[in-house]
Amino acid sequence: MGQFTVTFWGVRGSHATPGKDTVKFGGNSTCIEVNAGGNILVFDAGGGIINLGRSLRERHLTPASPDRRESLTVYLFFTHTHHDHTEGLPFFEPAYFGKTVMHMFGPRMLTSDLEDVLAHAMVPPFFPISMEDMGAQKLIQNISERNQVIIAGQDAPPQIINKATDKRPLTSEAVVVGAMKDYNHPRDGVLIYSVEYEGKRVVIATDVEGYIGGDQKLIGFAHGADLLIHDAQYTYEVYADGKYPKQGWGHSTVEMAAEVAQKAQVKQLALTHHDPLDTDRMVDLKELHAQKLFKNTFAAYEGLTVTL
Repeated sequence: MGQFTVTFWGVRGSHATPGKDTVKFGGNSTCIEVNAGGNILVFDAGGGIINLGRSLRERHLTPASPDRRESLTVYLFFTHTHHDHTEGLPFFEPAYFGKTVMHMFGPRMLTSDLEDVLAHAMVPPFFPISMEDMGAQKLIQNISERNQVIIAGQDAPPQIINKATDKRPLTSEAVVVGAMKDYNHPRDGVLIYSVEYEGKRVVIATDVEGYIGGDQKLIGFAHGADLLIHDAQYTYEVYADGKYPKQGWGHSTVEMAAEVAQKAQVKQLALTHHDPLDTDRMVDLKELHAQKLFKNTFAAYEGLTVTL
């Protein structure tokens, strides 16, 4: 079987939080790398993508690298385009190399295509370099929950299919990326992704907010997954605070994440999108509480690699 790993490069929500109290779990905003059979899939481009870019350069683009490639192909998926999920893109080093090919996917946000939203974030006076100035070949496409993205290898372009009508035979080496639209994150919701490879599956559900009785749509989407990565920004006390409640802000509690994991019968639960106000000690306590609700739970931290 081929390699199937998940590496966390950024696990913080809302904004970066450097400092002595966030060393253990890290302060960079969301970025997750999935390596499926040598195909590099990246989910969100928060601040964590900066260190991922340096790692990819060292692994694949430097002359001394044992895994050096003549070109580098990256599949970058956006859950949505809020700032903490895109802010690292202008500093992603492989995007400046002419031999890099970047296939970029994500939802339309309100009335704007993904390409327009990303381009508008990199124009003067906000940033001195435009998307056009980045040397990589960039192929940007909107996708929705009707679609699946089929990656059959770096020598073949990815295929976007309608999962309800397009039935295409898949090779055993194919990577299948599915999507689910969640509407509980202001203002236009997010895409939740699944990645399936050689019978294993990971589900990435960040910036979601639960329902009483569990998010039944997400429970069905994640059912049986080997790893569920789920937003757990708040404790219940913070979420339901009488003076400053966070209900409706588009993020989940530890209890919401554990409920989805339990009802979806997943094998492991990773807590992510840690509140910027949470110290390492506070995240540790969240992890301990979550493990009482769903035993196979861990709090994601920068640099952690999970093998499926």
